[in-house]
Formats: sequence, structure tokens, C-alpha cells
Amino acid sequence: MPITLPSLPEDTFTRQKLGEYWLHNARMEHASIAAFARLSLELLSLGAPPDLLSQSASAQADEIHHAEICFSLASHYLGEGISPWAYPGIISWGLRRVSLAELARESFIDGAIGEGVACRVAEEQSELAKDEKLSTIYTTIARDEWRHAKLGWDIVEWALRVGNDKEKKKIEKTLHDTLSKTRLTYHLRTLSSEERTYFDSSLSDHGLMSEARYLDIRKLVYEESLERLEKMIGKREEGKSWWRRL
Repeated sequence: MPITLPSLPEDTFTRQKLGEYWLHNARMEHASIAAFARLSLELLSLGAPPDLLSQSASAQADEIHHAEICFSLASHYLGEGISPWAYPGIISWGLRRVSLAELARESFIDGAIGEGVACRVAEEQSELAKDEKLSTIYTTIARDEWRHAKLGWDIVEWALRVGNDKEKKKIEKTLHDTLSKTRLTYHLRTLSSEERTYFDSSLSDHGLMSEARYLDIRKLVYEESLERLEKMIGKREEGKSWWRRL
């Protein structure tokens, strides 16, 4: 699906930085195509309802479109045609058994939180970008990432609803253990030197934000997601956190 490309910056440095940024995103979006293909298989293996299967298939199509957008923008800014590459080992990567608890954990971390962060970031990038065409691209991505985060939440809710008592306890324990291990990551972890190259507030007119702002968004989404999960599980008590007490 062709996209309407934004105007090219005049200076070489800005074009190079933006090209590298979108190439990085292209690699991530390209890999996400396989992630949602695997999710569909896992949902099928656990007897998920048609609605979840449909959402997963739609999310995979979204990621194909996102990859197309990102590769087009990378090519646009870098001045050379860049296309997706082969993933020879992807077939074996997609085959595995998964439990309801494992699916709930991954859907919460990668879907509810991960896609939620991606949505918030893209929303803000849409507001930062001065080029209307670029702003529209960010808006499209934000809209799709919101749906992907919703899918994550829908899977967690479904797993808690259909699991027997033993499975529900396993889901809660798995989520608790995961939260115990990841909370400090979301609050204290900084970005690697490579990751930092993709956050540059000097390019805010093109939608890039500072590392500090990105980390703030990540913390906010994590805490909002934790509160929502506690309410979903039904263990929210005034002044106490379920994940600390389990």
C-alpha cells in the first residue's frame, strides 16, 4: 500500500538520522509480523474464540503495513531502495507449546504494556511532527498500536475467564512473578547506547522525542497497566498492591 511521503530535510545529517531511525523501526515492525503469526497459532492451539483470532490476523496485517511504511521512509530519507530481508530460521521459531499462563504473561507484557507504550509514543510523535504527511503516518501507527494493546488485554481477560481454578492461580502467579522481575526495569532501566541514537529531541519537528520523555511514557503506561490488571483480577485493595502481596 503506497504512502504519501513527507518533505525531505535539506541537510544531509538530518536525512541520515531520520533514515536510520525509520530503518530501525522497519526491522522491528518486520519482526512483529512473525510475532503475530505465532500468536495466532498459539490462540488456535488453546481454543481461542473467533474474535481474538480475527484481532490477531488484523494485527499481523497492520504490521505488514507498518513495515512497508517504515521501509519506504528509510529509503526516502537515505536516498536508496531498502527492502525486507529473509528470516530463514523463522519457521522453527514459531513452533512451540504454550499454556494459558504463558500466553497471558506475554500478552500483558508485549501486548498491553509494549503496544500501549508504542501507541502513546506515536500519539505524541504525531503532535510533534510539523510535516502534515508525517504527522498522519504517526497517527495511523498510533491507532493500530492501540488496537494491538487492546488485543493484549482481551487475551488476558479471556485467559482468566476460561481457565479452571488451577489455571487461574497459575496465571496470577505467573503475572505476579513477571511483575516482580520487571517493575524495576520499567522504572530504573536506561536505554543502551544504540537505543539512544533513536531518541533525539533536536529532531522533534520530525517526531523524534528525547530519551527522558520516552522513559516517562514507559513508566506511566506500566503503572496504568498494573492498576488495570489488579482491578481485572479483582485483588485491588485500598493502599495495597496485589503483585506485592501474592
